[in-house]
Amino acid sequence: MKILLANKFYYPRGGDCVYSLNLENALKRFGHEVAPFAMQHPNNQFSDWESFFPSNIEFRKPSISGYVKGLERIFLASEVRKKFRLLIDEFKPDIIHLNNIHSQLSPIIAQISRQMEIPVYWTMHDYRLLYPGATLRNRKLCKIYFPKLNTTSIRYHYKGANIINNTLVYLESLYWFRSDLASYTNIFLCPSQFMCNAMIEGGFPPEKIKLLRNFTLPPSLPDHPKTNDSYCYVGRLTPEKGILTLLEAAAQLPYPLQVIGGGPLETDLRRRYANYSHINFLGQIPSEQVQRILYNARFSVVPSEWYENAPLSIIESLSMGTPVLGTDIGGIPELIDASNGRIIPPHNIANLSEGIQELWNHPLSPNAQSYRSMYSFERHINSLLDLYTEGIA
Repeated sequence: MKILLANKFYYPRGGDCVYSLNLENALKRFGHEVAPFAMQHPNNQFSDWESFFPSNIEFRKPSISGYVKGLERIFLASEVRKKFRLLIDEFKPDIIHLNNIHSQLSPIIAQISRQMEIPVYWTMHDYRLLYPGATLRNRKLCKIYFPKLNTTSIRYHYKGANIINNTLVYLESLYWFRSDLASYTNIFLCPSQFMCNAMIEGGFPPEKIKLLRNFTLPPSLPDHPKTNDSYCYVGRLTPEKGILTLLEAAAQLPYPLQVIGGGPLETDLRRRYANYSHINFLGQIPSEQVQRILYNARFSVVPSEWYENAPLSIIESLSMGTPVLGTDIGGIPELIDASNGRIIPPHNIANLSEGIQELWNHPLSPNAQSYRSMYSFERHINSLLDLYTEGIA
């Protein structure tokens, strides 16, 4: 089978990117041909298909000309349209599998795929099809955005953030409205039941919603016993991830914390906690090093304050036999129970401190092998191929 995988970035920038890259590798292990479609970026991994990638668009701090290019990419997407059609003509895929494509790539590729009668599968990594801000942080907003869109999103999405960017994502949601996207897509793949429920509540056809849990590739486990000498955080350093709350709690406790990941808060947080010798910022490091730290950690922390979908960091941690302290929000509670970790309320330093102390002083030992089997790429790919086959039929 020939599968075209689309994701806006082609390097491990976030969970959506890691999933897409891992999925490409897993499908190839099963003997399938895979072509990626992504935006050009200096951090991209090499691909034989990169000549078909459209140019890089930067929305974070663009110039005036950058905003003009951004508007063109969102509403016309002429370069994306041209290069995507060229890639389809060259590769001739049986399946188009979309991941995170809004803004930098544009949903135009879903429309083109439907026009060319190629089955479209779309994995939901965030809430972009339901809420313009993508990272839903207030459950009450479901009542505002799921039935309809309104301009509250411009004001709410990251208060204090760039009003122009917020307006662009709002207009993009109006232009690529959910009913159109639903008509272009055969199946929406949701990694959590929470996301399934949100999509149905948001008006998407229930028969097009399928639960498909995330997976992890087989980890490279060290050949020595776990050291249990620290606990760790793995993720982007952004406010909605709860890193600010975690660091406030960690600063008051004596236990060593390893912080893995980069993001817009990294420079400020390194400066703010420079005098705390037990808090170690490692930045973005190779996956092999992340695995070693996760393996040796007493537990990992997922302190999210937005409605997480199905964090890969939890699956990876459990597959290492490392328990997880997570917040009671979104799809996180679907992955954690009393045998493999603890669930605590979000936005609460005191509860987070108590959870850290409990797991430090009363360690758990999840069965790593059972979780590697539960979240194996073989199980994921077999389920996915069954769905692909239905689409082709």
